[in-house]
Amino acid sequence: MSDQLQDRFKDINTCDVSDALDSMDLQGQVHGLAPLWPGALPVVGPALTMKLHPQAKYSTVIGTLEGIAVGKPGDVIVFDNDGRTDINTFGSIAAYCAMKQGIVGCITDGASRDVDGMQEDNFPIYGRGTVTTSVRDRTGFVGYQIPVRIGGVDVNPGDIVMADLNGVVVIPENRLEEALRMARFFREMERRVKAAVEAGGSPVEVHENLKYDRLFSDIRAEEMPEAEPAS
Repeated sequence: MSDQLQDRFKDINTCDVSDALDSMDLQGQVHGLAPLWPGALPVVGPALTMKLHPQAKYSTVIGTLEGIAVGKPGDVIVFDNDGRTDINTFGSIAAYCAMKQGIVGCITDGASRDVDGMQEDNFPIYGRGTVTTSVRDRTGFVGYQIPVRIGGVDVNPGDIVMADLNGVVVIPENRLEEALRMARFFREMERRVKAAVEAGGSPVEVHENLKYDRLFSDIRAEEMPEAEPAS
């Protein structure tokens, strides 16, 4: 699953997907999350969701490891910690166990520690920041493979999540094909704009001719023509 998805997303980024989601009237742009170590690899894959909450009583350490154990190769862990940055959500031991399971990265609505260890292991981690404070005895584990919410966006198990230098986006599992088609269209439109300007066209006229500034208002997914492949 991971290799197939990576191949299908290789020529687009989260901004292309964000534009696609806008055109589909979907809110999938996660706010406030970024890579936590320089040069972290982009990730894309089905969401393996987990959630923490202060009122939950189950061990965060054991719960996280149990969640990792059900992960499939190519999954991306998506952690809902309600945006907390005062405690750790995901550390290097959990990351190492996830790697052994074939999980390709972690996105957390919270903070993480041991980020240097994840960098050494080349395990991508995205979140709100870093922290040294342990999660132990400071919150509890709610569950895994349940609906969660990160950065203002609902995520269900199996939804497709993508993260890169620009940020994080979420595609509902049943809208993947449409989102990919739209994302490729917007990537191709950007290529056409740059090519026309490179050829000497006036930037204003190029934008007007291609209706680049009106794409969201003029076109919806069901009306969108297939983009021509980049030459």
